[in-house]
Amino acid sequence: MMLSLDDIRAADQLRIETVDVPDWGGSVCVREMSALEHIAMASAAEAGGMEQVIVLLALTMCDDQGNLIFADVESARDVLGKKKAATLFQIAGHAMKINGMERGAGDVEGN
Repeated sequence: MMLSLDDIRAADQLRIETVDVPDWGGSVCVREMSALEHIAMASAAEAGGMEQVIVLLALTMCDDQGNLIFADVESARDVLGKKKAATLFQIAGHAMKINGMERGAGDVEGN
C-alpha cells in the first residue's frame, strides 16, 4: 500500500518511556526525538560533556503525552545545571536507549 502524505503524518508517533529517578523521589518521561531534534542533538555533540547531556534531556524529557517539558535548551540548563550529574547521566542513558543512540568510549558518561 502506498502511503499518502496524510498517512505519513498520522503514522509518526514518538515512543515515550517512564524513567524511575529515585534521587528526585519519582519518575520522569523521555521520548524519541524527531528528525529535526536529532539534527539539533548532532550539533550539540560537538560540545560534548555535560552540555551534550543537557541538550539531550532538553530534547527528550516530556510529559506523559510527549510534550517537551523544557521550552528550550537554556531553560533546561537553568534547571538541570543545578542537579547531580550522576542523576542526569542516568536519565540520559534512557534517552539514548529509546533513541537508538549507541554508547561507547568517550560518549556522554565518559566526558
